[in-house]
Amino acid sequence: MESVIAFVPDSELLRVERVKVNEVLGLLHTANKKDQLWFAFKNTGAPIQANDLLFFQSGTDASEFALNQKSVVESYQHLPIEATGRLLINHQCDNPQELIVLDTREIIKLQNEINFDRSVSMIEETMRRHHWKEFKPDELSLFISELKEMHDETEAGKVITEALTQQYWPDIPSETKLLSNNLNDTTMNEKNLDYLSNQLKYSGFGEDLNAQLKEKMQKGETEFSLFHQRDFGKDSTVATLHFRKSESSELYFFNRYSLLVKTPQASEPIKQTFNINNKDNVTLKEAYNLLSGRAVYKELTNKNDEKYKAWLQIDFKSTNEQGNYLMKQFHDKYGYDLKAVLEKHPIKELAISGDRERLMDSLERGNRQSVTIVMGGSEQKVFIEASPQFKSLNFYDDSMKRVQAQTIYDKMGVSAGASKELKEGEKVEGSKQSVRAKAGEEDDEGGGGQKQKRGKRQRIS
Repeated sequence: MESVIAFVPDSELLRVERVKVNEVLGLLHTANKKDQLWFAFKNTGAPIQANDLLFFQSGTDASEFALNQKSVVESYQHLPIEATGRLLINHQCDNPQELIVLDTREIIKLQNEINFDRSVSMIEETMRRHHWKEFKPDELSLFISELKEMHDETEAGKVITEALTQQYWPDIPSETKLLSNNLNDTTMNEKNLDYLSNQLKYSGFGEDLNAQLKEKMQKGETEFSLFHQRDFGKDSTVATLHFRKSESSELYFFNRYSLLVKTPQASEPIKQTFNINNKDNVTLKEAYNLLSGRAVYKELTNKNDEKYKAWLQIDFKSTNEQGNYLMKQFHDKYGYDLKAVLEKHPIKELAISGDRERLMDSLERGNRQSVTIVMGGSEQKVFIEASPQFKSLNFYDDSMKRVQAQTIYDKMGVSAGASKELKEGEKVEGSKQSVRAKAGEEDDEGGGGQKQKRGKRQRIS
């Protein structure tokens, strides 16, 4: 990375000390949740500090602020929060240097890719769900204008909108049709490859499969599969990614992937298939966490295209007709408040700005997260994971053995009186049968009309 940015002017670099990364990421995460999507900072050339950041709801607001503050002796940069956060996390993992340096032009480029992919996903979902004849004339005119705007903006936009029109609305009248008779097949294939490569990257499969993807697409097969292997600690995963060519064009689509997880504790692996539908997608890490029995907090979309948030957790006792495990959902109305549950316990990271937000974010992604319990002047490292069904946390010791929180406190010498408050509201594992949560627990949409089978956890021979 350093060699790439060696000749980039200082005004186009963002520097963050590694020891400050978590604090900066925490602030970016908090701002993003408040719909503050851009930030500005004084461009001194020195590593930024958390208190240097100023947040804005739009790029226009951030740009105007930076312009108004510009003088002979100082200037401000403004950047999008989402792309900055992604690159900062990736660079933190890939580069052990004490100073993390990002090219701000790469940040802007990534944000443009994110925005473009989201626009494409929304347009594709609309065209897939609704035939053009279902629209009222004024609604169709407005949608077509949006299509044409994307079509005329970039070469990628032209290729994608033409392909989507051919795929979903091939019978639309010629005066509104975006298809051109001289569409360059090579250009379409290149843009299709770029689009699928981005899908793989944002789904957690990285860029290692890009060469195989290109080779398979060039063969022109109706459908094909790619394989991806990754270890998470001592657990091994193998993903089979399924691609299929459109029946009405040369475009390929990433339809679904099946994930197989093998752990040292289990004699046989378990498997689940996850659909890719350009919304509500489950990433590789989220899929691994779900198959490990943990819950993941995601924004979902109901049948009326309305957004809502819920915790997802696999029901290993129920499968549909295809053998896929059903998914339990615990909506916000169910009453699981992760922040309140965490605050019942003396967790050191909750008192540290940045660490607190990072902990919450990690647990919402379904991770088993390391924390420090502080009591009576002593500290104990443990691991926790969210347990929305029982409105609590699951605790593990440093050998990953499941333990009750009170057992940890007892070993730390906490008296019964001092731990009374902690014991209240904590659901003990042995009482699970009596507190089975029913309200707010719903099957994943799409499985409601399918036959449910009760049985043992699915095994792969």
